Amino acid sequence: MAESHGGDPIVEIYKGKAKGKIYFVDHEVIPDISELADAGVNLENADDVLAYMIDRQGCFIEVATSFSNFIGKLVAYDDDGSINVSICRPLA
Repeated sequence: MAESHGGDPIVEIYKGKAKGKIYFVDHEVIPDISELADAGVNLENADDVLAYMIDRQGCFIEVATSFSNFIGKLVAYDDDGSINVSICRPLA
């Protein structure tokens, strides 16, 4: 796991149909476990949880289809003497 400049986690999915995909997670709108349970999300099913986070909550944004795809999108640039790393678009 890593963090974007704004503090949003960047995560790799390790279970389910999206295994290996990389996502930004909008930490401002991510629900807690009780909200997921109240919404009827099957917490034992990774695909159900991820689908809810993407489609209903909008807090998971796909960045890359794999870790190597993610690494291939990284670019370093000089910003007035400080080196920064960014991701090329399109994200997925």
